Amino acid sequence: MDSILGSGACFQCTQSTARPSKRFAGPVLSQHPDCPIYGPDQISIRECLDRVDTTVEAITILIAAVKRTEVRTLAIAFIRQLENKARNCCIAGGIWKGCLQILVNKLHYWKVLGIPADPAWD
Repeated sequence: MDSILGSGACFQCTQSTARPSKRFAGPVLSQHPDCPIYGPDQISIRECLDRVDTTVEAITILIAAVKRTEVRTLAIAFIRQLENKARNCCIAGGIWKGCLQILVNKLHYWKVLGIPADPAWD
């Protein structure tokens, strides 16, 4: 599961090397860097948790647009796992940008390509 939770790529980065792709396979993920997260290097634990909540809300809006109930259910369960991992990272005092990175990558990836039939495979 950690390999799935650790996957992700940015498809709306401003870097010239990151371009949208229609493939969902692993090679796409390794070709693109993480999306940059801008802001101060250190923030409070509360602010880190707030940013996790805000990012999850944005992803939940994308998930709500999915017509197939089973895909929505899988996507919500998958994002809840990522949310728990990010929240635990914030609570442990981790670097907030690292805690939030996987959620930001999923948000950008799913915004561009849509949510795959099995969200754990992207």
